[in-house]
Amino acid sequence: MHFVTQPDYPQLWERLSEECRLLHPVCSGDDYSMSPVDKKTDFESLIFNAYRAIEPAKMFLFPVKEVVCGEEEGEQPASKENQKKTVIIGVKACDLRSIKVLDHVFLSGVCEDPFYKAFREATVFVSSDCSGYKDVCFCTWVGLNPFPEEGFDVNISPISGGYLFETATDKGQELIGKVKKFLAEPTQAQLDQREANRKKTIEGLNKQMREQGFTPGLDHERVIRDNFDSEIWEREAERCVECGACNFTCPSCHCFFFSDDKQKVWTREKNWDSCQYKRYARVAGGGNARQMLAERLRHRYICKFNFYKDILDVYACTGCGRCVEACIGGIDIRKVANELNK
Repeated sequence: MHFVTQPDYPQLWERLSEECRLLHPVCSGDDYSMSPVDKKTDFESLIFNAYRAIEPAKMFLFPVKEVVCGEEEGEQPASKENQKKTVIIGVKACDLRSIKVLDHVFLSGVCEDPFYKAFREATVFVSSDCSGYKDVCFCTWVGLNPFPEEGFDVNISPISGGYLFETATDKGQELIGKVKKFLAEPTQAQLDQREANRKKTIEGLNKQMREQGFTPGLDHERVIRDNFDSEIWEREAERCVECGACNFTCPSCHCFFFSDDKQKVWTREKNWDSCQYKRYARVAGGGNARQMLAERLRHRYICKFNFYKDILDVYACTGCGRCVEACIGGIDIRKVANELNK
């Protein structure tokens, strides 16, 4: 644990920018977006994001479109881009949980995805506590807290007069070791303030959810499992326009397909895919296990609350609320779970 004063905070990042590629949060209306540091960056204007950014963290490990092979022998785009460490500042607990799911998908099993692995090894996650929340946030409803407890390299907690930096990995220790002159030993009062701030955020978020009609502690795994044949799936699917926004904004969704491009030289690309598309479950010969939209909608909930609970003992839904914001049809994952529970 280290303490960094408010005046030293921008200087610390300016020093690290000399050796690392930094992505930091910037205001975008009432939201935050991740922006790369460049020559025009005013480090004195660096902000602390109160809640998660618009972009899910998976975008920096698992690009929307990625060339995986081509006629140029040995072409490894991901490896080339990752020669310099990328430090992502302000990642929240909801995105860190999703990384646990992505690591299982791309780094375990019979083989590893070399492109994901290259990005993962070259990325340092500097997470931060949530000091606020959006009206769509519901991390405590799915067993998380609005502050990181695992999966980070370095975590930042805002307190009076500055920030507490907590290192959790060798990668994080190496990063912080480059800026020792800005670090001080925290006092017990500062550590106590961090705990008080965290408790206040949890209480505020739980109060907001109760006022919205979402009581913390719902057994999502049971609710989804016991309502496989509910008519609610068909009713909710009537509003789905099959746009895939819920999948693309979700930090833990990871499905992809390959496509070939022969415009100039032959290349094969890996592209994000959506389980809400009708063609998603189609196999050779034309068979489709989930032809109906209601079946595809239900499958997404099963994946989030049953499948990953069985194999990783965590929900793949992290409570970030991005899908609630993005859904054109107004389908709210929280309200669906509530209706199924009733």
